[in-house]
Amino acid sequence: MTGFTLEPLTAADGDFRMEVFRATIKPYLDDLFGWDEATQTAIILDQLKGGSHSAIVTGGQRVGIVQVEASEDAISLRQIEILPRFQGRGIGTAMVRSFMDRCGRKGKLLTLHVFKSNTSALRLYERLGFRVSGQGEHDIEMTYTPTLR
Repeated sequence: MTGFTLEPLTAADGDFRMEVFRATIKPYLDDLFGWDEATQTAIILDQLKGGSHSAIVTGGQRVGIVQVEASEDAISLRQIEILPRFQGRGIGTAMVRSFMDRCGRKGKLLTLHVFKSNTSALRLYERLGFRVSGQGEHDIEMTYTPTLR
């Protein structure tokens, strides 16, 4: 399994956050709505103030980001973005599996959203045991229900 750590992001990490967002999410947003750099930058910088974003680090390199939100009964992976040059190495899979294990230990659901057009991510999540639990116009909500240990 690929090892990784999570490092909290702050407003000072805006350039890295935008690099990842442009490389991973821009193509989807551009196809759906068009891309406005100023608007997207403002949204991302505002999100960083919430403190729920972390850099995914492996081999001493920042390879992507994840936004995690927890409630009493679930953990939500709000954004999972791996830079394209690091995709296909098992990093995202290892990260998601670690949250699946955490949810299993805590008896919580694990939820995430994925663009309908992101078929490779959809296949990955289905292979890991996630099931469709809702749909929006452009995205699918998926939920992993751990077996009780």
